[in-house]
Amino acid sequence: MEPLRAGPRLSSSRSTRLRRNVAALLGARGLTIAMALAQVAVALPYLGGERYGSWMLLLAVASAIHICDFGIGLATQRAMADAIARDHPDVARAVARHGTVALAGIACVLLAAGGPFVAFANWPEWCGLAEASEARVAAGALLVLTALALPLNMAPRVAGAAQRQWIQALWGAVGGAATLAWVVFAAGAAWSFPILVAGAAVIAILQNAAMAIHALRLLGWPLRPWPSLPCAERRELRRNCLLFAVPQFGEALINGMPAAALSVAAGPVAVTGYNLVQRILSPFGQVQGLMLAALWPAYTEAHLRGDLAWVGAKFRQTLGISLGLVVAMAVVTSVIDPLVAWWTRRTFDGLPPALAWAAFGWFGALVAIQPLTSLLIGFGQAKLLARSTAVGYPLAALALIAGALASSPGGALALGAAALGLVLLPLLVVQSRRLLLPAR
Repeated sequence: MEPLRAGPRLSSSRSTRLRRNVAALLGARGLTIAMALAQVAVALPYLGGERYGSWMLLLAVASAIHICDFGIGLATQRAMADAIARDHPDVARAVARHGTVALAGIACVLLAAGGPFVAFANWPEWCGLAEASEARVAAGALLVLTALALPLNMAPRVAGAAQRQWIQALWGAVGGAATLAWVVFAAGAAWSFPILVAGAAVIAILQNAAMAIHALRLLGWPLRPWPSLPCAERRELRRNCLLFAVPQFGEALINGMPAAALSVAAGPVAVTGYNLVQRILSPFGQVQGLMLAALWPAYTEAHLRGDLAWVGAKFRQTLGISLGLVVAMAVVTSVIDPLVAWWTRRTFDGLPPALAWAAFGWFGALVAIQPLTSLLIGFGQAKLLARSTAVGYPLAALALIAGALASSPGGALALGAAALGLVLLPLLVVQSRRLLLPAR
């Protein structure tokens, strides 16, 4: 490891940069959240409970595909953050090139494997739609557009590695406004379900393309062909990709599994109820996610410089903030029934209190886990993270399935939350404590 400078001035500069990034992220994301809530108020009355639940199910699958990139996104961002901290922009560009090509390869595999699935899946049973052709066309369009979007997922990774996360939030807000306008327009024109789904996916592609152009110009990275990685560094990056793939596959499971399990066990109306709670509570998790997205690349820099005292202080702050977010989520859940009634204009009455509180437990467990995983990522501890999540995430997914088949939707979420809190959380606490002991 190359020796890097450290000192109080660098720590202060890092903290100032972090505060500015987080403030910019929160401001832009606040607009995004407001537009997402307005989108539900327009889309739910237009589509109805079944079609809206089916749309959310398709989006959950697409989100899982974006997350499940075999660790490429996370490993390349960590490698770029390392290179940028060492002031090696050519290495960072080479890593970005390698990651983009790898994501394009995954997109080709996705199209080849997903095409037959879309053509022959039992969509009326899975989505609860009477028209199988409608769901099939929507799923096919979303498959193609998701594959086209995959290589552009390197754009937010580049911005994050350079500690310019505000770029991602800025274009996320622009994309959210465009999606809201599209939903309003489609509802006013009474366009079909597949057109609505496809249009929203196209906006996501344009959003990431604009983000990539903005990030490259800001960093001064030329558009000419970027250098290739040496063989040794390429092998190391591939190894880290495989290790980071374990937690990413786990995240794909726990992000997509609730909607799928509830749809199979209780139909799309249960998915709609779950999604409404998710939309209301998601701002708390998004606030935390923005904070951690700005923080873990700073962890990487501080770790390379041996500034473990700074890391320990910031880590303790994130734990306190996360606890406060969980308490705030509990307060909101206690009044969620009148919130849903006002929000949906009383067009949805399928939200039992047990489902709402079980969803709170599920999202609360996820909030508790995130500061620990971010610390491990920032320190480059891919192997430790893989070991913990290889146990915790599959157990939570199995608990969700078992609960959905043997109990109510609320029982399924409660069992999944228990698995996260009693298995994965203690494992991550032990690993994080070992990393921070030298800071004492």
